[in-house]
Amino acid sequence: MLIEDITCESDLVTFLTERNFERQEHRQDLYSIDTQGRLLRVEVLEDLSGPTVQLKRMDFAREVGVQYHLLASRGYSIFAFQRYGPVPTLMTFDKNRRYREDTRKSILKKLNSIQYIDAGFNPTLFSLFEVSEIVKRFYVEFRAL
Repeated sequence: MLIEDITCESDLVTFLTERNFERQEHRQDLYSIDTQGRLLRVEVLEDLSGPTVQLKRMDFAREVGVQYHLLASRGYSIFAFQRYGPVPTLMTFDKNRRYREDTRKSILKKLNSIQYIDAGFNPTLFSLFEVSEIVKRFYVEFRAL
């Protein structure tokens, strides 16, 4: 299952379980992301507008053990990943938005490569927030001018 093929909750669960994220028995919205017990919280919302995401970001900051938060729109066309840290970071993908082809491919590659890591750190989720590819592409295009 690819993220761009998700159309319902069961697809989202399949997407995560195919990547070996372990669903918590005590809370079905939590998935283990690494051997350190860090968690990904998944939530489906009617609205993923700026104010809603900001409210969720504040709630997210208070959750112990949850390092990442995945918000999905009710129609499963928008996905927002948040990372907890000193400065929470947000990465959003909208299936209906027109992206440059290379930008869309880069985003989908990152999203579709996330997986559970049998180690103390999960670089696949961390990489969602890295901008090194964008910066590198900018410099290549800038030098070509």
